[in-house]
Amino acid sequence: MTVAELRAECLARALNDEGLKKDLQQNLKEQLKGLINEQDKSTEEIDLPQTLLDTLTELSGILYARPEERCTRGILRVHNQTFLHAIVCEEVIGKPQILSEKTFYW
Repeated sequence: MTVAELRAECLARALNDEGLKKDLQQNLKEQLKGLINEQDKSTEEIDLPQTLLDTLTELSGILYARPEERCTRGILRVHNQTFLHAIVCEEVIGKPQILSEKTFYW
């Protein structure tokens, strides 16, 4: 990037736009460090069989919780974990040939 582009990017992010090209690059690098780390985490390989077991374990833990441990957040968590479990099942096991999808996920 040119110095003008770096200055414009720094201004857009409310960063200091004074100094040499090296200083501007360092400012942007520090600002974007967190974003780059999050992107790296999202592209890591996911251990699908382990995720399948984790979602199943968490679902059973929520569903068999004592009544005093249940809350609205748990309902949303069950919904999210069920969706994730269905996605991972499809990745690991594939689409069922003999059973209908409704019966498979039932």
